[in-house]
Amino acid sequence: MMSLFGGEKVRATIKGPFDLGFVVSFGHGRKGILRYPDIRLERKLVRPLSDDLFGVGDVVDLYIVSYVSETDTYILSEWTPEESLRRRLSLGDVVEVKVTAILEWGYVFVSLDDLVEGVLVARECIQDGMDRQLFPPIVGEESLEVGAVCSVRVYHKRNDAFCEFCLETPISIRGGA
Repeated sequence: MMSLFGGEKVRATIKGPFDLGFVVSFGHGRKGILRYPDIRLERKLVRPLSDDLFGVGDVVDLYIVSYVSETDTYILSEWTPEESLRRRLSLGDVVEVKVTAILEWGYVFVSLDDLVEGVLVARECIQDGMDRQLFPPIVGEESLEVGAVCSVRVYHKRNDAFCEFCLETPISIRGGA
């Protein structure tokens, strides 16, 4: 069997969901996993329920991230290698994001070119050193609307796919679509 390398594109068949994502097969009997953070954001926005992201038997194009020899399993991603590099933000990076949703109670969800998703956190909470679990929603920022683009700083990363951001000062917001 030929060796596969990171970044190679493969056509894989979804075998079914599991706790961390989906089990897939590709090539001649190779097995792999597609973890939730490695699934494209636009797919998650269209089908928010995790088990509905793919159906058993769906064929998808994926990219090899790595190989785990102990379990003879490939880790796969929907992101191209170039997109994966662009998703690697560092704490403190300042980026422009687009507001994708504002929940009734004030939580603001954002997206960076559909590569990284996240939530806005009030800067005052960060400066006061509050426990992250207690962060209140952003209130009083009427200029934020769905589609608006704003400049934010990466405050906390859960993984390459999800970050917590705080608005930059002075606040720079361009109108929504």
